[in-house]
This record gives sequence, C-alpha cells and structure tokens, in this order.
Amino acid sequence: MRNKCPKTIIVITIALVMMILIGEWYAYIAPHDHHSSAEMDGDTVTFSIESKGTREYKAVLFDNDDYSAVTEMYLFYDEKYASNVNENTDPPIGSPQYTEKYFLEQLRNFLSYKGMSNITFVNANRAESLMEEQITTGSAIGKGIMFACGSIPDNLFTGDRSDILPTWIEQGGSMYWVGNEIGKYISQGDNIIEVNATTELTDVPDITFCESGKTKDVSILREELSLLVYNTRYAIDGTGVEHYGYSDGTYSTVSCIGKGLGQICVISGSLCMNLDKDLSNVICSGLSDRSELIDYDSGTITDSVKGVMTVPDIHGNISLYLYVGSYHSIYGDRHDL
Repeated sequence: MRNKCPKTIIVITIALVMMILIGEWYAYIAPHDHHSSAEMDGDTVTFSIESKGTREYKAVLFDNDDYSAVTEMYLFYDEKYASNVNENTDPPIGSPQYTEKYFLEQLRNFLSYKGMSNITFVNANRAESLMEEQITTGSAIGKGIMFACGSIPDNLFTGDRSDILPTWIEQGGSMYWVGNEIGKYISQGDNIIEVNATTELTDVPDITFCESGKTKDVSILREELSLLVYNTRYAIDGTGVEHYGYSDGTYSTVSCIGKGLGQICVISGSLCMNLDKDLSNVICSGLSDRSELIDYDSGTITDSVKGVMTVPDIHGNISLYLYVGSYHSIYGDRHDL
C-alpha cells in the first residue's frame, strides 16, 4: 500500500498557508474604517482615533528639532546592479522566501497601511535623476530612499563625499539601510567592489560595526514604536550616532545619524517580516537622530478614543504618530503639527 502521509502533509500545509493569507488579507487589505486627527493649540495637542473593533492603540508625540520627516519614499531595486545581501534566509514553514524584491514589496504594503501614500520603486538611473533634480532645486527635504541591496550603485556613490548620494542627504534627504555594513560595498553592474567608504558616506570618523549578536535589553523607543527585531548584526556605533530599539549596551537595532538637513538610518538584522514592520514604524513616525519623545499614550480602543497631550513652550517641529494594532499594526498616520 502506498504511503499517504506526504499527501496529507501537503494538504495540511496548503490549508495553513491559505489561513495565513486570509488572515493577512483581512487584517491589512480588506476594507476597514480607520481615521485619526490631531491638532495643536498653544501648548496642548488633542487627538482622536476611529477604528472598528477592539485593538491596542499607541500615540507617540515627537519634537523633531529642525528635521523634516519623509513624505515621499523611494524603494531602490535594480536587477542590473549586483546585490550583496543575504537572501538565503530560512523562512518559517508556509512563508515565502524573503528576497530583496519581496522584502521591498512587503515594506511598501506596510508603509501604505501607516499613512505613507507616495511610494515609488526606482532603479539606479531614476534615483540619480531624482536626486540631481532635487539637489539643483533644493527640494530633497521630505524625500527618503530605502536600500536593501547591500551595495550602493556606483552612479550614486563611488566612495567620495562629493558624490550624489551624500550630497542629496546633506540637503535634506533621508537614507534607510539594511543588509550589511553600510558604505562598505558599491556595485558596478555585475561586480561588487569593496570601497570601505562608510566614513565618507556618514561623516562618522570612528564608526564601528556589530559583527553578530542578539539582545533583548531594552533601549529607547522600543515599546513606543513596537520594534520587534533584536538581532544587532550590522548595527553601528560612533560619534553622533543615536540609538533606538533593542540594545546590547553599545549597538542597537535602529541607529540614526544626522547629516546636514537629512539623516541616515541603519536597521540591523536580515530581511524578514519583522524588519519590514519595524522599518514602516520608523519611517512613518518620522524617527530621526533629532527625535525627542515629548509624550506617549497607549491603551485599548473600542471603535474610538480621544486624548490630550502637552508640549513644552520652546520646541522644534512637532509630530504625533498614531497607530492601531501595536506589534501587528493595521493602521497608522503621522500628524505634523
């Protein structure tokens, strides 16, 4: 008699995958009634959230000093330039392989759930033309670019401080990085070149990297932004680096570096769904090296909730990030006040 166990396992696996996909569709794609508002009057911020059902909500009030958060996001992907990121991770049973492209597609989805409406995939040529135009017109402020490829294309950065990418950041652009040591590699078409130009890109003279490590020591804003990743591999430290998320006392899972009017944000760990979730909250909240937590509120929302916060007399750019679902957020929005 033939063994039917393999067939049974296949059927069970397919059923589990379908359940996961249906759950993801309901939580993130199916129509939901979500809305939030916030306004500042003098030293008082009032907010409201509407969301059908009963879930946890969080409200994070930031003083951003002179930093302007991203409102237009570019996701870099170009098959003509060699990637130098580990795509051979072991996903859970029933989950897809987290390639660079899939990672960016999921990030786009999470960003859109949390209030980021202007998201574009760009290749190397398109990124170059956008940055050149924004440098010329002084319009880089509020623009962000995400690299998950492990190597920067050489038309944007060759290892020189005067290259397009560092100039664009100086003028207000925000660069987000995952995958390996930032600034170590550039891509020349099919070739990966080791340039070791991290200092030239970041302006941090004493920058160091965490080679590997996992930690669950709590650092700044981990709870407030529902950060999940605790693998500190490829995390950075050095003069002027601001640390958030999980920390081992030296390195943290989210690190921000101010550079002119813009910033560079490094997220440690390998490509996975939790990293997508963390990045979406980091980007959509407007977290930067200049972020200072003014107030924080959390609780359970049943259909609607209202809240009041107080800001100091002297402050910079104030923003309130409201989101629903905590570590499995289904809605979010940042209100620049």
